[in-house]
Amino acid sequence: LLPFCCGNWIIQKCSCTWAKYETSERRAIYYVDFDEVDTNQHFTEIIYLISPGQKLMTPDMPETGEIKLCLADSRLKMSYKYIVSLDLLIQVFPTDITLPQLRFLFDPKKMLPYLQAHTALNNLAIDKITTLKYKPEKRCVIKYDIYGKPPQFKNETIIANYNGTVSPAIKESFVGKTYDKDQGDNVYRKMRFLLKAGISVPKPISYIPELKLLLMEALPGRELKSFVNTSNFPLLIGNAARSIAGLHRLPVDQGMAEVVSMEVKRCKFSLEVEWFNNENPSLAKRVVKLSQKIIRGLEKFDSKTNTYIHGEFDLSQLLVSHNKIWFVDFDKLCISHQATDVGRFLAYLSRLSLRQNGNPCQLAREEEIFLETYLSLCPDVSKREVFICQAMECLKVFFILYRRRKMKGNLPIETMVDKAESVLTV
Repeated sequence: LLPFCCGNWIIQKCSCTWAKYETSERRAIYYVDFDEVDTNQHFTEIIYLISPGQKLMTPDMPETGEIKLCLADSRLKMSYKYIVSLDLLIQVFPTDITLPQLRFLFDPKKMLPYLQAHTALNNLAIDKITTLKYKPEKRCVIKYDIYGKPPQFKNETIIANYNGTVSPAIKESFVGKTYDKDQGDNVYRKMRFLLKAGISVPKPISYIPELKLLLMEALPGRELKSFVNTSNFPLLIGNAARSIAGLHRLPVDQGMAEVVSMEVKRCKFSLEVEWFNNENPSLAKRVVKLSQKIIRGLEKFDSKTNTYIHGEFDLSQLLVSHNKIWFVDFDKLCISHQATDVGRFLAYLSRLSLRQNGNPCQLAREEEIFLETYLSLCPDVSKREVFICQAMECLKVFFILYRRRKMKGNLPIETMVDKAESVLTV
């Protein structure tokens, strides 16, 4: 990494924050702290590494990317570097060869005209651009904090504009989500539908196709999982159950979202089990036996009760502000069996308990509160269906943790298999 540096910089610390290992591919994100020896200055960069990396390089691309192609004020001299001997591609965020629009989205001067055109504010000034979530080669969530002049002055805060004059202004925040593919328009359409139907979602502002950017309001609050050690966590869990029940009870329009059958979900789950069978033959016998029970149970699900489901429903997909729950992230919104949403949420409660306490069963009270509250509002869903989906999601969580075990420490992740088995015996 040192060849990226300008001047007398050293690397003080590297922290791996995300990694994905597959048989033929390795990917990881590092936060790298750089220090300047003489001046005692320091800065941090996000570095994305992928091996093999040649597949992302086009024939006309040099092995080294000049930083001028990235951000002008960066203290690094290269935006990417391909190391032939290692078949390793190193990219300095916001450089992502699969998401070339990121360079544009993090440039305040280039983004100003777009924010001016798609918000109700005038005379904008960007105060801060923040990365909220970044999944390499897939998507990135960005927060824009801006100052602007509203159509009618309601806030008498005074700021200086670029031309040196001053005017009343307000501070607003917007969230932008950009994708590797042009799917944001479909998500924008779904969010408008949900908002009109009375579901608590961020207000979608616009979809900007040339940037593959979905622009929406920035919601207040924190992720639900951050409240786990607070006294009102059980209350919030009940509110989460009411929120997802509200989504599940909406009348279904077949043209609004894709229909995902339980057969598709069974096939995907079977592929994950097969992968694990090859990775860990010593534990595979137990996992395969358990997965066969789950698959037999899934085969009995009735598609007549299908409704809208979130598709990735867990505690990180809910924001809380003054005990109100807001949904976020509608990339996987589809029409399917609602027990899959409920089972996933319960499994991710177990995952949170494992991280917090080293035991996936410590939040059993919250699991019961969520399930009983939900079933009181959606009585057509049976507990047996929920438990089957919960067991499946517990195994899927186990697979995820197994892949990341080397970088995440020595959590007793096999207890997620124990949890799946105990759920099926209820």
